[in-house]
Amino acid sequence: MRYPLLLRIAATALAGGSANAQSLSLRQDGVRNDARIDQIESAGSIEAEMRGTDQHLSARQAGEGRIAATIEGRDNAVDVVQHGFASDANIALVTINGEGNRADVFQSASGPGHAASVAQQGAANIAALHQDGSGSTASLLQLGDNNRASLTQSGDANEASLAQLGSSLAIAVSQAGGAAVAITQSN
Repeated sequence: MRYPLLLRIAATALAGGSANAQSLSLRQDGVRNDARIDQIESAGSIEAEMRGTDQHLSARQAGEGRIAATIEGRDNAVDVVQHGFASDANIALVTINGEGNRADVFQSASGPGHAASVAQQGAANIAALHQDGSGSTASLLQLGDNNRASLTQSGDANEASLAQLGSSLAIAVSQAGGAAVAITQSN
């Protein structure tokens, strides 16, 4: 009998000093997968790879955050929330392949230059991006099946690229401030 693997990591800096960054590398192969990661620090970095059946990943970082997550397999899901300070730029790179899909990315801090990229391939898809700050870029790609997407960016000089190729499609975009948007949909 295989038991579900649950990983919960919380890294918190309680005092100043030289410890002002947190880093985590994670790989899960298996059946029920679940990873919840909280990093509360001035900078956090996460590399995650999950292959298997009922994956789920949730990451919360306070301060400047960087996450790269690849999830392949079955029921999928991802949830990323990164805050930061006024001068911080958060980066989220998410790739999901196969089955249930879903991704939520929210990056806050009104700092400049957030970047978010979500690529989903196959099955139920759903994605949402929300970024605050100026000079941010967002890219969303959905290949096949039920699709849906949403994007909200506020601040000046933001850019967004959304592409949905195949299946049921839908899209919603809302940008405040000077912005550029490119949308591609084809069935």
